[in-house]
Amino acid sequence: NKPASSSRSKPMMDSSVSVQAASMALFDSLKGKELDGTTKAYLTKEELAFLGDTLSRQWSPEQNTKLMARLDPNGTGKIFLQPFQAFLVSMCEMAFSRMDSDGSGGLDTGEMRAVSGAFGRNHDELMAKFGGHQAVIRKDDFVKFVISECVHGLETDSVKQGLEDFLVLGARRVAPTSSSSPAGNTTAVQSGASGPTWNAQQKIKQLFDIIDTDHSGTISGQELEDLGNALSSNWTPANNQKLLQMMNRGGTGNGEIRPQDFEVFITEALRKCYSKLDSSGDGKLESRELEPISRAFNQNHNEMLNMMGGNVVGPDQFIRFVVEMCLRGLQSRQAVAGLGQVLIMGGDGLRPAPAPAGPGSSGPTWNSQQKIKQLFDIIDTDHSGTISARELADLGHALSSNWTPANNQKLLQMMNRGGTGNGEIRPQDFEVFITEALRKCYSKLDSSGNGKLESRELEPISRAFNQNHNEMLNMMGGNVVGPDQFIRFVVEMCLRGLQSRQAVAGLGQVLIMGGHGLQVHQNYGSIDPLYQGPTNGWQIQGSQQVDNALMQLFRQIDRSGDGYIDYNELGSWGASFTRSWTQQQNQLLLSMIDKQGDHHIDFPEFRDFIIKMLLTAFDRLDKNHSGWLESHELHRVVDALRVNPCLLYTSDAADEEDSVDLGGRRIIKKKKKMIEVST
Repeated sequence: NKPASSSRSKPMMDSSVSVQAASMALFDSLKGKELDGTTKAYLTKEELAFLGDTLSRQWSPEQNTKLMARLDPNGTGKIFLQPFQAFLVSMCEMAFSRMDSDGSGGLDTGEMRAVSGAFGRNHDELMAKFGGHQAVIRKDDFVKFVISECVHGLETDSVKQGLEDFLVLGARRVAPTSSSSPAGNTTAVQSGASGPTWNAQQKIKQLFDIIDTDHSGTISGQELEDLGNALSSNWTPANNQKLLQMMNRGGTGNGEIRPQDFEVFITEALRKCYSKLDSSGDGKLESRELEPISRAFNQNHNEMLNMMGGNVVGPDQFIRFVVEMCLRGLQSRQAVAGLGQVLIMGGDGLRPAPAPAGPGSSGPTWNSQQKIKQLFDIIDTDHSGTISARELADLGHALSSNWTPANNQKLLQMMNRGGTGNGEIRPQDFEVFITEALRKCYSKLDSSGNGKLESRELEPISRAFNQNHNEMLNMMGGNVVGPDQFIRFVVEMCLRGLQSRQAVAGLGQVLIMGGHGLQVHQNYGSIDPLYQGPTNGWQIQGSQQVDNALMQLFRQIDRSGDGYIDYNELGSWGASFTRSWTQQQNQLLLSMIDKQGDHHIDFPEFRDFIIKMLLTAFDRLDKNHSGWLESHELHRVVDALRVNPCLLYTSDAADEEDSVDLGGRRIIKKKKKMIEVST
């Protein structure tokens, strides 16, 4: 059984409680008793596991064994008070030193932000425990605070966030925050003081120390894997060995990386990337020059600029930012998109922005021609001036997750109008194809014919790209969009797909098919002859609400997000109707919906089929052909859907004009109204 805590007698943060007393209280709260009832003088491996359960929800037997070995190096199976205290205090002091970014010997409110963040605590409440934001926390008080968190976790039988980082790892995975006061000042924090910012060299040293988990002073191949997994979700032993060789310039003989070699490699790689981005050659990166980085990291551009410290960034700021992204990847234990391309490859594959138009100019807004040229240059990886079939496949994979060699060959033929003879695409042919395809799509969307696309006319694009409509409008530059803005936006989506190496939903439909298959906004003030009914030749008025409901259902069925429902996706939908759904039924349903015969269903085909089926059902329910569904006729719907009849009788009968009262029940009189049933 878990031993009862004995630490409640005096608060841990009391100034009269020493570090030794606090650590002894924790020791006593963990240890149990001998079989004869006498108090033990040591901890066992099983008792240590109680502490582990407070450190982490996933505390494993392997972690417990490893910690036991650190506390009981002789393998006696017993942990005595002195080594327990020594380990506890040394880990907390190591964490304190790491948090003390200005080396003042005390932690101010700025430096304590890293602590409150790691422990998931409200910063104001945490500082109040130490006397407020003006307090400077001494080393002993910090150690007692960490120990008190352990004791509280044991008393409440709960996991304490951040405790493992500080107590077992010495805060190696916690990124320190800057001091709020000038270096060396251990007095009260002065209001408004901003404090020094870490330079790039210090950031790189911090990264090295976090990777060097055994504190040997060098990074082994095994330790380097942690960085590799932050660089790529598919990091392999071969990748690791190659990176080890690239970093190990000093030739230590044992294949390990020294701090100076690590720093040289990181600095050179990031300065190479910086130079590649600096298209103006002025030694600074402006906002437009940093756009490839925000795309590579899949970050909001303005938020990234704030992280870097402004709209104009120097080499030191750039290096600190990228190393900070490494630290985030290590702490989250997840790969950071684009990090390998920037940190290891020195920015290879990134294409810088074109230089400003003239001296002193901030640079004009890119027109569509410049954007298309940028796209061409990125696809032309060998810089030959033409795009080969192999290079075109990179664009293809941004267009579709199922891009095939046959698709690639067809697109190559469509683009290669100049007939170069070698089957490669020239810049002018590439530009003509992209421009014509997107202008064709633009014209299809322009239902008002005024040469501009309004918000409602752009809804098919936000649906196709599976994007928030308002966010997309912001990217385009407003609620009314011209051809140049539209082309720039779609090409930007291509660039994102290329740099993320993932297909962008809807891109093939817009860029290659010229918008074919998009459900274009109609003028809903007039009658939309979508369907001629089987009996009376009804016509239904178009409704954006109906379209939105059907599009929502369509997207739920289209699990791949490519804008089409294929055979397998249709089968999954069919299986939701009945457990006995067969392949024959699935094939029959596909043939009924797929009017183009291309073995997949686009939204217009799906929409027309559903409306046709619902109106056919309405026809069959309306036995007296009155154009209304009366109470007794709706009973069949009620029975089929197994819903409460009152919902149907009262849902659309709010006033006398729309319904007839029949003894508390109403007949719905809205002629040919489509009943929308929640998906």
